[in-house]
Amino acid sequence: MSAAALWAEAARKDDLARQFDAEARTLPALLDPVVARMGPDVWRGPAADDFTATLHRWRASLDREAESLHAVARRLRLRADELRAQARRIEAAEAAAAAAAALRRRELAAAAGRLR
Repeated sequence: MSAAALWAEAARKDDLARQFDAEARTLPALLDPVVARMGPDVWRGPAADDFTATLHRWRASLDREAESLHAVARRLRLRADELRAQARRIEAAEAAAAAAAALRRRELAAAAGRLR
């Protein structure tokens, strides 16, 4: 894979990481409107208690899902960093090869000049 392709892939992974983090930040608040409407002045009794317990389980589940999304985002950023490091190594190798080729051309030109 070329250095340019690696840079582009790293950028795509960074974009995905930002999207995953943004989605993860929205999850914990999804149930806030329901929680705001719950309370003893709205609903009482065993059914209300069961619903409240279920609501807390849902909230805990959303929190776990949000953390999973953040974890995916972290892995994407790590992979993007690896791709950038690989691109830098390729660019350094290409620059070294170009410098060596230029030096060799100068040496050949000098040798050709001495043969004349």
